[in-house]
Amino acid sequence: MRGGGLRVGDGAADPAGAGVELVEPGAGSGEKAALLLTHLLEPAGYLPLDISPSATELAQRTVARRRPGLVIEPRVGD
Repeated sequence: MRGGGLRVGDGAADPAGAGVELVEPGAGSGEKAALLLTHLLEPAGYLPLDISPSATELAQRTVARRRPGLVIEPRVGD
């Protein structure tokens, strides 16, 4: 299959349905999660996990900017 793999825009997020909480280990900037969350109907929340406090703060800001009102619960740890 040429160019295989799923892309967010091709409906890959559809099976998740409403009420899903996205957990992202190694959240980094949160850009990938923010993109995925724009394609989920009614996500329940986002839980960025990272060993870096600054990374979880950045992920929280990034996602909050794209999904205002979404419950975001960052966690620092490994």
